[in-house]
Amino acid sequence: MNRAKALSADEFVNAIVQLAAMKYILPVRDKDKAAKGAGSGEVPTVACAITSLFDNDVSQLDPNAFLDANAFRRTQCYKEAMDSVLRHHEPSLRTLFGALQIQRGPAKGLLNFDGWFKLMRRLELIQVDLTERDVNLAFTWSRMVVPHPYSTAGALRNQNLSFEGFLEALCRIAAVKALPTDEQVAEAGHEDAGSYLAALRADSPAAHEALTLTQGRPWGGTPFQPVQRGVNQLVHIIMHTVTQSVAKSSKRSASSLTEKDFKLFLKAEA
Repeated sequence: MNRAKALSADEFVNAIVQLAAMKYILPVRDKDKAAKGAGSGEVPTVACAITSLFDNDVSQLDPNAFLDANAFRRTQCYKEAMDSVLRHHEPSLRTLFGALQIQRGPAKGLLNFDGWFKLMRRLELIQVDLTERDVNLAFTWSRMVVPHPYSTAGALRNQNLSFEGFLEALCRIAAVKALPTDEQVAEAGHEDAGSYLAALRADSPAAHEALTLTQGRPWGGTPFQPVQRGVNQLVHIIMHTVTQSVAKSSKRSASSLTEKDFKLFLKAEA
């Protein structure tokens, strides 16, 4: 991070205060700007200016801008049911993270945004039901608050994801992405969501499109199914996709994926 071009939390707040004063207190000579409300001098104090800024301007932003990132952690991530699912898949997910993480240097052991986005793109998860914006937000909102964010070590942990942050990002993806339910997978006679979705895409494009259009949710919306079940389906889809790719490229059955398998998958062309 370029500290010269970044704002700390207190600097950001100060910028908001300055902006409010410039728009609602300080007079301006430009008549056009004044006509639009800039520097109108319509309020007497900075406190009133800040209130006006939030009531008149900030309130017009996308409602998702006001979501509490910690609310998702409290209601979806830090739950026994989610813990059970993640522990079940932990060995595979740690192997995947090992292939994704930065391998050397001061950020060793962390996942940067490029690696995260490459995974989502390589898995072909970015579709109409999961936008690039969703993928970006999942990464950004899953970063942990760290002490001393402008120290060298703090900045690296603030910009990248630890393994736990990676798990949270997957949870956030599962809350948005259109994923099959346990009932749909069982009724179709498939072992898991990975094989079910692959077969649905190949044999019933219309049904696959219907699932995509009806079972996805917008960012911040109410998940279609319990998020822990969505995470279970998502992990199965990831592992199935990589397993099929490895089998196709190496002409061997990959019953247990290795870090090398994941690295080869990520390097291959989608």
